[in-house]
Amino acid sequence: MTLEDLGNLGEIVAAIGVVVSLIYLGRQIRQNTAHLSQNTQSVQLSALEATVESGNRVRELLIVNPELSELYTKGLEGYSQLDRTERLRFGMLLTNLFGAVQASYTAGAPQSGARRLTLRRRRGSGYPFGRWFSRSRS
Repeated sequence: MTLEDLGNLGEIVAAIGVVVSLIYLGRQIRQNTAHLSQNTQSVQLSALEATVESGNRVRELLIVNPELSELYTKGLEGYSQLDRTERLRFGMLLTNLFGAVQASYTAGAPQSGARRLTLRRRRGSGYPFGRWFSRSRS
């Protein structure tokens, strides 16, 4: 066997090693992608559960506390009818409510353009608390 034959044999062995390495790398990437997908799904599920819990806490406040329910109803009917303390309490309640809605929306649809659209809708006049929202942000 000549030196040239040994060189050719070495190239064949090296080529086989490269192919085997590429196959192994492809399998590892596929496994990693599957694990990342499972982790992403579990994080999204955890975020959804936290959002549901947050919404439940806000609703529970309204259910358990009749005075707060009355304030919420009164504020939705007419923000200008509220006195200074009621406006503060109503604002805090809506801030909590918006926080729960924002967390829910962020968990479900993370596209920034969609978030801006929702924010514009909240600021619009189509909602009973639109006046409160525009005043509190100015």
